[in-house]
Amino acid sequence: MTRPRRASTWRKASLLSAIGAGSLLLAACGSGGDTSTTQPAGAPAGAATTTQAAGGPTFGSDSTRITNPWLPISKYQHCVLSGTDQGTPTRVVRDLLPRTRTLNYRGGTVEATVVRDQSSENGSLAERTFDYFAQGQDGNVYYLGEDVNEYNQQGKITGHGGAWLLGRDTQTPGLLMPANPKPGSPFKSEDVPGITHEIDHVVATGGTLQIGGRTYHNVIKVRENAGPPPEVEYKQYSKGVGVITEANGGLRLVSCR
Repeated sequence: MTRPRRASTWRKASLLSAIGAGSLLLAACGSGGDTSTTQPAGAPAGAATTTQAAGGPTFGSDSTRITNPWLPISKYQHCVLSGTDQGTPTRVVRDLLPRTRTLNYRGGTVEATVVRDQSSENGSLAERTFDYFAQGQDGNVYYLGEDVNEYNQQGKITGHGGAWLLGRDTQTPGLLMPANPKPGSPFKSEDVPGITHEIDHVVATGGTLQIGGRTYHNVIKVRENAGPPPEVEYKQYSKGVGVITEANGGLRLVSCR
């Protein structure tokens, strides 16, 4: 979704719509496997959702309804990006799953929507993640963690690099997309000690981009500085759509529905 890719494959990119829109599907994943609840996505979380302590975002019962115009994850069920990542033919498929996940958060819980992100290189599955997102009452989209499976060319799981969860590895939700993204204002999409750290900046707004015969307007460009190891990636988002390019323009949105 919404994060920079590992050299092996946004690492995923981190979108979601995802990452431009959203993406997910049922499957066990990550170091402990996917333990999402069976609550339908977008359903009121009720007692399963609480607010954050002073100094952080507030989440309501509609935290899984993600309508931020720059990253409208709830708008799409299935998105595909295709092209190259560091010269390697790559295809990313994101599916919005019909369930949510409850995460511990500062003495309470927050309900997250779940997106499955699958990245293939040279036609073979390289990485599958389950990404967890929630929208705060401020309209910002927050990144609450990911379960990760990495694969070799024989289809065997080789690791779970970069996996983290709110309430287990950090008490700080990542700010993935502000409600009103503006140039010059940095935001942390990941802040997990010992695992990952990412600071993002909007570097351009008001752009227009043509992809596959379609013209996207109101485009913003975001620079992601992540690590370890140090890594920089540029992504572009179109208002009302979400992510339209990743991997420094090498991956482009093919379709969302």
